[in-house]
Amino acid sequence: MNKEYKQKKKKKKRQRGQDKERLKEPGKSKQKRKPANQPKTQHQESNYVSPSHQNPAQTTLAPPILQYKYSPPISPLPSLPTPTPI
Repeated sequence: MNKEYKQKKKKKKRQRGQDKERLKEPGKSKQKRKPANQPKTQHQESNYVSPSHQNPAQTTLAPPILQYKYSPPISPLPSLPTPTPI
């Protein structure tokens, strides 16, 4: 049983390798390996973003509030002194 199973696996692996060689040129397979290294950094970024998705109420509400506190005071400060003298 085990020998037959191993032989079948080897045949499948050989077929997979042959199919890849037939469909893709060797240069293309190398190009695919290089992007595979890049997604690792993307995965780290996505992991960093995922906590915000897990707690959308806390994380999404907090940054807009901070941005809102910082941005409007800049515009009202110049606008407030001008209406008061008028």
